[in-house]
Amino acid sequence: MVIYTPRLCNDVAFLPPRENKAHPITCKEIVSESSIPQWEARKRAEHERKMVSAASGRGPVVAGIEVGGMKQVGKEGQRLEPPAQIAPQGPTTRAELLARQDPPEKGGKVYKLPAAELKKLGVDPKLVDEAVKELKTVAAGKAWKLEVFESPTGGKELRGVVEGDKKGADSDGGEGGEA
Repeated sequence: MVIYTPRLCNDVAFLPPRENKAHPITCKEIVSESSIPQWEARKRAEHERKMVSAASGRGPVVAGIEVGGMKQVGKEGQRLEPPAQIAPQGPTTRAELLARQDPPEKGGKVYKLPAAELKKLGVDPKLVDEAVKELKTVAAGKAWKLEVFESPTGGKELRGVVEGDKKGADSDGGEGGEA
């Protein structure tokens, strides 16, 4: 079918797609005539540094670590260890129960370690009190427990776990949820 009308020819639906082509941006340093010799000397020094680093076989250095060229990893037995700031994903070395609340059917009583015991574990009692208050509000009457985990790197992590509904598993498929 062929239709002859000028209205459809200018309609956006019938026009061919436009090319979105990026135009390159080139920058050039502007130097006054009096500072040309210093500029040339600086450029020469930069070029020489690049040539020396390329000849030495070293890769670029990022945050004090040479990258590229399989210097750190890639050969048998070489492995990068995760930084100490990042908690390991593996199992923790030690877990201690700091506080818990019984289910409502058993009275809903809250048990907490004494302040002296908390200090022995290296945990601030005020921090535990705040965490217990928050867990009580989050749990809304359900049973919960507050534990401290010590990671292999020496860091400590408080973890609050709230029991799931009586129907069984909660929405993510687990037995309880973390707060």
